[in-house]
Amino acid sequence: MNESDIQLGRYMLEMRSAQPSRAAGYGLQFMKDQVSIWYSDADSTITSALIPLDSPSFVWTIMHLACASAEEIGYLPYFLDDANRATTEIVGSRLVILDVIYHITKVISLARAVHGRCTCVLGVLDPSGVELAIKLSWQVATRVSEVNMLQVAHSRNVQGLVDIIASTDLRKLSQGRRSRLPPAIQRALQIEDRVLHVIVLPLCIPLYKVPNLSDFMKACISLLDTIHQLYTRARILHRDVSVNNLMVNKVKPSEGVLIDLDLGHEIPDDGKQCGPTSSHRTGTLPFMALDLLHDESEYPHYHRHDLESFVYVFLWIVGKYDDGVEVNPLLFRSWCEGTWDSIRTDKLSFLEFDPKYSVFSPTSFYNQAPMRKLIIQLMDVIRDAHAKHRQYLGRKRLSTVPTTRDSSAGNGYANAPTGRKRQRLVKPPVDVYPEELPDLTYSTIRNLIENALDSIE
Repeated sequence: MNESDIQLGRYMLEMRSAQPSRAAGYGLQFMKDQVSIWYSDADSTITSALIPLDSPSFVWTIMHLACASAEEIGYLPYFLDDANRATTEIVGSRLVILDVIYHITKVISLARAVHGRCTCVLGVLDPSGVELAIKLSWQVATRVSEVNMLQVAHSRNVQGLVDIIASTDLRKLSQGRRSRLPPAIQRALQIEDRVLHVIVLPLCIPLYKVPNLSDFMKACISLLDTIHQLYTRARILHRDVSVNNLMVNKVKPSEGVLIDLDLGHEIPDDGKQCGPTSSHRTGTLPFMALDLLHDESEYPHYHRHDLESFVYVFLWIVGKYDDGVEVNPLLFRSWCEGTWDSIRTDKLSFLEFDPKYSVFSPTSFYNQAPMRKLIIQLMDVIRDAHAKHRQYLGRKRLSTVPTTRDSSAGNGYANAPTGRKRQRLVKPPVDVYPEELPDLTYSTIRNLIENALDSIE
């Protein structure tokens, strides 16, 4: 990938991230007297062969793009203006779901992504004027749907989950522009088919916007209870506990509402855990547990990973938000970008009170003695749990006989007899941490938050 590829990729990202009504985007990459056409959707990006600028094919391409309808250049046809025509202006438009007309009032959130779920949440009014939320996301077609998982969880008496008002599937990627490709090419180019899933939900408010500290802490306990009940009662792992998925009841903000089971996984009867159920990463990067920060696709996901993510969300909120407003946008930036190793190293630096984070403190809204004590305690829980297991792994490695290597082994080569070609070492597998780590448990975290709440009240 060259600099031109990276630049066009950034442009595609900006386009998709700024336009909620897009299903796909197109780009032109010029290279001297030739051009390549890019097509990008929730699955992947497809690039054409180079086309000479003086060829009929290039003229045809430009004419097609100039004369194409909004839908033909990647916009969804489901957002309608007052004249019942498809529109690219999403706010003020109408969306019809199961014969009910919803008026869109605002964009609540829009994932900054080119591929994957590309989740978009819209604020809407139903026909009677009630404020609701509509979530659109491109789900892997072979996965159990979020709605099905929520139905299972509700049937098993999990408290604090979002309710579903209505839901439907609009279309599959394979039914769009990709359907014009020959079947063999379509199968080769498409990683996994996705379906545009739409859910109508009650309108909640984010946890970080709770206006009272006691209510905030009660909501934290409520949400932690829901994550735990989801696992113990419904045998479901959330697998994407993040700042945008921890909400509260709009009328009673001390009651948490857990949303977004898109990446949830129902644990089978044999208890076997699983890694990602699609080709894309499972989880939201800054909140992923330390031992999930790698490319090992078969690595299991445990309940403690959801608990660890919850702690990162808590630390994220108390450090970045003040009275519902983000005031420290650069804090934890390095948790959002870089390599797996750099993100893991930076998280450990924070947990170990590295001088880099010496200025970290809760914002004024959260800056009370019980909260400062709680922050330290939660950081200790995560750090010590991982440190103890790393120590165990270190002792285990030292107790085994190492493989003989020559001086070039550091470059990735194993020793070999003279005159024979050196063999590149196979990359060692990622160490799988156990299902439980010391004190990184629901009861430990809940007790710490509860004690802090008692001191605040």
